[in-house]
Amino acid sequence: MRNPPPTVRTTRSVSVAAPSVMRTIPTRSVILPATEDDVAEHYVVIPPDGGWGWVVVAVAFVCNFIIDGTTYTFGIFLTDISKTFEVHPTKVALVSSLLSGFYYFAGPLTCALANKFGFRCVGIMGGLFSAATFLVSSFLEDFLAFLLVIGVCAGIAFNMVYTPCMLVVGFYFEKWRALATAISVTGTAIGIMAFPLVMEQLLGNLHWRTKFQILSATCGLLAVLVIAFRPLKATKIIGGDKKVTFNDSDSIGSFHVEDEEEVSEENTFSIKRIFQDFHNRFFPTVEEVAIGSHDPSRRQTGETFLAILPDDGVSEFSFTRSCFRVSASVAPSTVMAQAEVEPEVEKKKSKCCSCPRLCQDKNFNRPLYRDDIFYAGSVYTLRQFDKRDGSKITITSNNPSRKLSYHMSVSRVITQKDIEESRECQCCPEAFVRVLVTMLDYRLFKQLAFVMLTASGFLTMIGLYIPFVFIVERGYELGFGPTQATLLLSAMGGANVVGRVACGIVSIFPKMDALVVSWVTLVLGGLITVASGFIQNFSGQLFFVSIFGICVASFTTLRTVVLANMLGLDNLTNAFGITILFYGLASFVGIPLSGYIQNVSGSYGNCFVFAGSALFLSGILLIPINKVSEWESKKKKPRVVQFRV
Repeated sequence: MRNPPPTVRTTRSVSVAAPSVMRTIPTRSVILPATEDDVAEHYVVIPPDGGWGWVVVAVAFVCNFIIDGTTYTFGIFLTDISKTFEVHPTKVALVSSLLSGFYYFAGPLTCALANKFGFRCVGIMGGLFSAATFLVSSFLEDFLAFLLVIGVCAGIAFNMVYTPCMLVVGFYFEKWRALATAISVTGTAIGIMAFPLVMEQLLGNLHWRTKFQILSATCGLLAVLVIAFRPLKATKIIGGDKKVTFNDSDSIGSFHVEDEEEVSEENTFSIKRIFQDFHNRFFPTVEEVAIGSHDPSRRQTGETFLAILPDDGVSEFSFTRSCFRVSASVAPSTVMAQAEVEPEVEKKKSKCCSCPRLCQDKNFNRPLYRDDIFYAGSVYTLRQFDKRDGSKITITSNNPSRKLSYHMSVSRVITQKDIEESRECQCCPEAFVRVLVTMLDYRLFKQLAFVMLTASGFLTMIGLYIPFVFIVERGYELGFGPTQATLLLSAMGGANVVGRVACGIVSIFPKMDALVVSWVTLVLGGLITVASGFIQNFSGQLFFVSIFGICVASFTTLRTVVLANMLGLDNLTNAFGITILFYGLASFVGIPLSGYIQNVSGSYGNCFVFAGSALFLSGILLIPINKVSEWESKKKKPRVVQFRV
């Protein structure tokens, strides 16, 4: 048996250049692993852009139809449920508040589970869980128990289906992503339009408990539908006969942003250290690792090296050392092949009780390691589609190398530790923790533009659900019959379809400013909602719900586009994770506040004035964000990024 190579310890200080300053940053000791070299292989997932992907879109459409159709139209049950439990309708509205709040609050946790176990597995669990909650709630006699089961449990269960539906479409599409996303999310609007008609016209004579049992069966259908979310095989990138040595603690290609004080041992277990060890931004993309490995001038012994880059993301690097130790020449061309898991790996995985066959069955399929996984617009508008010389590229089926280049630039590397953990049971594996840390990094609040975006989103969510929940009760208050009152909610959903399609078209064209569209529609939607509080006739209310449905579509459709444009694609996952928590918090606040206003004033019209004011202020907050972002960009300084391999 061959003796293992000796462990090598290296320590050095490197001087790096920054604007008008030269700093020397001490590095920690780097222990190279005493193991045999591994072949330098990198993995990315290339969307099929069609085929089975359109089946996935259809399934996502139906799932959104059921989930959001139920969530947004819960107001049609307020009167019936309030009579059963002998409480005021505004108290029953608290159920909708909790349902919406936990629907968003569960987002980061669901994303982490989906990254570890796959969209299919999480979706199945969510479908079964939601079916159970509606079935159990239909037999409850205590209002508090009903509040907790539907508000908390159903909210979490719905998110376990909604999140895979939202992410899987972008995972399957590149060229047609904007179109596919627009089709899938239109299911939400059509659900809002159809559910009131179905519940009142077709099932109007049934008790609400029976309707909930029907909803339970419908939710059970979700568990069957999401089986269509097949895991995509990863593509293996081979760069020739080349071997590399990885750092055992930081694994392949991890890198960290460090200040001098952060290198000290006493900070090893600090919160900052956790973010630096697991945040996706501190792991290189496959492209960055591949560039380092394919450059013949960078064939030196692996050790710590430094690079300077702008604060708004990773672009081009200036290496002082290579991260690879090359044992043979590297072929200039890149070879692609479908990644196949070795039989030994499958054998080990079959022994793991936590990895059923329906769950993630490819070590290299980690959807949340992609910077663009939450991006709902056209990827052709992203800077990652620009060549390094600044010219625009067009990706077609006849140009696979450029198509590959984009996916390498937005895919973060999978560490050896991650791969090993997929073969055994782990309480908190890296694939789970890495997503949670990335989505919940609070340091993004250092950027004023993000604070303003979050505040705007918070105000939007306060006002968004109030018209959906109380429009039927508002109709009854104005003397409309059940048919007219529910028709207002259906018309709101129909108008929302138009708005979502229009916003999907906007996201395709880079010259159309998504931020401007967002604040204009929010301001207009806020004003018309305030005015609706004083409108007394049916035609006026019908006009209101039509304009409102179109205007609020921009928020749900363009929010990720705005976040990516303002903060950079590499910050999108982090920004989205934080903002959805604030959306959940706003859901907890908005409906109870409006219920209190109704109890004090005795009119639902004042609730709409409150909702419109929140929407109006949220739009006003968006107006100066471009200027604020430009001002912050001028203040940014290059950061020192330390790579460890």
